[in-house]
Amino acid sequence: MGSYRYVEHDADLGIEVTGESLDEIWDLGARALMGGMTDPATIRPIERVPVRVEAADLTTAWVETLSELLFRFDVDGLLLVAVERPQFSEDGGGVTVTATACGERYDPARHPSEGGIKAVTHHGAELRRDGPQRWLGRVLLDL
Repeated sequence: MGSYRYVEHDADLGIEVTGESLDEIWDLGARALMGGMTDPATIRPIERVPVRVEAADLTTAWVETLSELLFRFDVDGLLLVAVERPQFSEDGGGVTVTATACGERYDPARHPSEGGIKAVTHHGAELRRDGPQRWLGRVLLDL
């Protein structure tokens, strides 16, 4: 079973995620991202939206997926707390990830604000195997 934790970093917030699979890294990354804005336990997975990103490698694809979730919050007011069934395909030009993100619209009466996140950054981003059945992901959030 995976986990996530927050790591202080100057004016940014670091997220470190561990999981047994890439699916778990994608899902826990979404939960950790939303946890930087509100209590993830208050977010019900009642709306589903498709997510698709193309990137040069897995690390960039993870950052871009989290960036897409943040974009959906900024534009549509959606708190997307879970990523279901990510599918990964590789070709000579990189990685494509398709998934379904789940959550609900932001409601200030139900979702206490933890502050704002401006961006998911590529600086210091890392996604790698950390053992035979363990993945480790790190990313910084610009606050």
